[in-house]
Amino acid sequence: MGSDYIKNLRIDIKNNMMTADIADMKSYPITFDNVELYKKKESFEEKYSALIFDIVSGMLHFTNSSHKLAKLGFGEKTAVELKNYYDDYRVLGSIGVYKKYENKINQILNNGIEGRKLEIIPSEVELHYKMETLPNRSFKDISKLFYSLESITENNSLSIREKKHLYEEMINKELSEEDRKKPLFIQYNKDNPDIIVSVYPIIKKNTYKDDVFLTYYFDIKNLKTNYEKIYDDIGMMISYILDDELMTKQVLHGMEQQFIEDERKEKNKYIEEENCELL
Repeated sequence: MGSDYIKNLRIDIKNNMMTADIADMKSYPITFDNVELYKKKESFEEKYSALIFDIVSGMLHFTNSSHKLAKLGFGEKTAVELKNYYDDYRVLGSIGVYKKYENKINQILNNGIEGRKLEIIPSEVELHYKMETLPNRSFKDISKLFYSLESITENNSLSIREKKHLYEEMINKELSEEDRKKPLFIQYNKDNPDIIVSVYPIIKKNTYKDDVFLTYYFDIKNLKTNYEKIYDDIGMMISYILDDELMTKQVLHGMEQQFIEDERKEKNKYIEEENCELL
């Protein structure tokens, strides 16, 4: 996913249209084309919300600060105050996030950021998602255990056999037999706890060299529909943020959203197959 330069942004609320000169930041020489933005989105709120999303996430970079919306892409305070916009956009959708951040964005645009008290709007993930770890183990305890296990798999002086042996030895030492069968942590939405995201550690074979590495797999289940899916080979991303509980929640939320989309596709596929049989 690339980033673009933007200039000459024009917002026509009356006719529900946005146009701008856009150029790919990776192209050389830089060439601008005038385009209509977000044509597939119906309402102005959806278009405006998508525009803000692309600015605060760094997808769009103003070539100068002449347009007032450029304020959203500059300044440490602005980045901090709108840091949860990205996740909330995925949780609430474009209309929901537009309503949640409308006053904050107008405050930044109209009053600037200097001389104001820093106000961070809690993310929907922070407000509504709960993470549970193994009994009597804090999130920091889980992180420490993971890094201890990871240090074994990253020790180049050990053979694959030795790594696996020491890994099992440490797991057996740190966790009871009952706890070894449980996920290290699970996450669910406190308002709608049907979808459970369970996270387990696993040693995987390294496809690039004769070695192994420590990662996670995600076992996600919708308790209401009994739909379940395991996502493997993508758990390495957790290891880079495991020292930050909120960021880990955000990643697990992303996995939940992917699961919801996969379940929706599965339902649609089943309906199509059933309709074909009827024909």
